[in-house]
This record gives sequence, structure tokens and C-alpha cells, in this order.
Amino acid sequence: MLLLLVRHANAGTREPAQWPDDRDRPLTEKGRKVQGDVSRFLRKRDLAPTLVLTSPWTRALQTAQILVEMARVGQPPVPCEPLAEDPDLIRLQDFAGDQPPGAIVAMVGHSPWMEDLASVLLGGATTSIRIDFPKSGVMGIDSTEFHLSDGSGLSSENLMSPYAFTRLLRYIRAHPRSSTFAPGLPQAGGTGNLKTRFLRTPLAGRVRAKTGSIAGVNTLSGYIERPDGKPLAFSIEVNHHAQPTRAVLAVIDSIVVEIGKGR
Repeated sequence: MLLLLVRHANAGTREPAQWPDDRDRPLTEKGRKVQGDVSRFLRKRDLAPTLVLTSPWTRALQTAQILVEMARVGQPPVPCEPLAEDPDLIRLQDFAGDQPPGAIVAMVGHSPWMEDLASVLLGGATTSIRIDFPKSGVMGIDSTEFHLSDGSGLSSENLMSPYAFTRLLRYIRAHPRSSTFAPGLPQAGGTGNLKTRFLRTPLAGRVRAKTGSIAGVNTLSGYIERPDGKPLAFSIEVNHHAQPTRAVLAVIDSIVVEIGKGR
């Protein structure tokens, strides 16, 4: 199932005199136009939802209605109270129900709850990932690419595909605050657990990445700094192996070196 997290469109600023109950504040004309453009874009990219769940607040409901109309969704949006409060995955799952393969479920809500929900889904807690979610913004999360149990990274129940990990790394690198993240990654030939790796290779000093290991598992995910200065995100995961760790790490490093040769 592909999950689309959608923040409601522009509804102006809060005006207590006009809207004593802020839940009743509607979209602006600009918000309607932008949401229409976004919804048509989703349809053209074959990302039209098969189900739209929405906060019952007016601005979210109107956003969902535009999404349904412009993306040509086959059924009206379903009001969902949990999208107007702190994330509750169990209640949201109850509303979404069991979905067939290929389903696309859109959830329309508000800031900061949509950011919190994305953080819970990607990192296991509302404080795991700082996300800036613009109005009419859409974040796609493919639930077939990961499964989080406790988000600790120490349990075999926490699973994420290399593809999903790489997409997350690319998102982080493009984020305005990425400069606070990159220095925390070990650097090949520098300090940390990459101190002795990639020495005497073309990637010496050019890999910033985080290792991961539990019994029978070794991983490496991060960035290769290319000669042109542009980073290349990568993620390699070796699961359920019965080989000596040193041999597995050597194979992982050789793959990273080959990736670094690409243009």
C-alpha cells in the first residue's frame, strides 16, 4: 500500500472574529487553485488515491474534496477524527482497513500532526525526524518498503529496504537543515567506525555513512561525495548471512567502490 500524507491547502490566517471556531475556517481561492494543480499532478503520475481519509475540519475536508474531484477518485472522502489529533496508528488503521495490493490511501490533515505522523511512521516516534510540511504538500510512504516495531534499530522486527533508505537519505540531503545531519556521520579514513575503511581506494575520505550490525546482519548507508561535489546516496544491507563479519564488510566496501565509479 502506498500512503500519501497530505497537508490541507492554504486557508489564510486564523481570524477569531470571523471564525470563532477555527475548525470552520475554509480554504482561500489561492489554496483551492494550488490544491487543484497538485491533485491533477497526482492523477497524471498515476498516483490518484483509491481511498481518501480526511480530518473533518473544514479546510481539510475541502482539500480532500478537491483531491477527489481533480484526481478522479471513485468515492467521496471519508471523515477521520484521528487526523485532527495526535497520531494514533491503531485508530488510523481501523479507518483505512485492509487494503488490496496496489492501493493508494491518502490522509489529509493538519500541521503539526501530519509531520508527527510522518515521523512516527519513518522513525518510530514524533521526535524522530524533523519535517517541514508545506500547505498542499504530499509525502508518499510505501508501506511495503519498511516495517517498524520499536524504531530502536536493535530488533529484527525493524525492517527497511535499501530503496526506502536511499530515498530517505536523499530527502534529508535536500533538506534546508541537512548541514546539521551530515557532520554526524562517520567519514572514511576519519574518526568513527569508518576510520580504517576505504583506505587506499578512490573513495578515501569521500564516504560519509553509518554502519549497522546485529547477529547475521551488516549494513552501510550514507553518501559518496563525487568529484563534482554532488553527493550520491546509497544503502547496502546484508541479512541472514553466516559469513565472517570481516568478509562481509569487504564485499560491502567493494560494492560501494563500484557505485562510486558511476557517473
